[in-house]
Amino acid sequence: MNTLENISASDLIKKSAKAICYFRKKRQTFKVTDRMIKGNEAAERKTISELKEMRGSYAIDNILIHYTFDEIQKEDNNITLIEHKNIEEDSIVEDWYVNYSILQLAFYYSLLLKNKSKEYYTAKFLRKQGYNTNYIKLSNDNIITAILYIGNDRYEVKPTAPTKIVNFYIDKANATFEYETAIEWDTKWKFKEYNHFKKNILINKL
Repeated sequence: MNTLENISASDLIKKSAKAICYFRKKRQTFKVTDRMIKGNEAAERKTISELKEMRGSYAIDNILIHYTFDEIQKEDNNITLIEHKNIEEDSIVEDWYVNYSILQLAFYYSLLLKNKSKEYYTAKFLRKQGYNTNYIKLSNDNIITAILYIGNDRYEVKPTAPTKIVNFYIDKANATFEYETAIEWDTKWKFKEYNHFKKNILINKL
């Protein structure tokens, strides 16, 4: 039985293929920074649903891609997927940060749409902090909306080509297993991913 290779969807968005390859081969994990901790704490303060840090996993071939929604809100048949981005007061929000945040949510939304599994659980790191395990099983009948909160701004994000987006990042994941293919990927795509997909993402500033 083949072992599944665990890959973070967040890493696929935020990190180069070479960096992912390096840390895998060194059997190291990416360091949790103070900014990440502050961001998670800020997101938690803004969360109003019990369904926070809800994790799903998308399996294909030898790859298992994990992705986590900061918050899932449910009202009757309506589901809202929420991504919180913390912006410190008086900070300038750079366009690249908004763009990658939009792409991140579009990728997670695409994974949800293509995933045969509709089950989401509280992420393990939150359970280790003593939080209860929450669970939700979505259905194909749910009406889904995805909202990005970034500073004082809100964006509704909807991928129009979820298969294309998911397949692209599966290709990136496969490229991270060897340095040669990782470097080839980065040469072709590094810093170009958002522009490649912006025509496939509907963005509505609320």
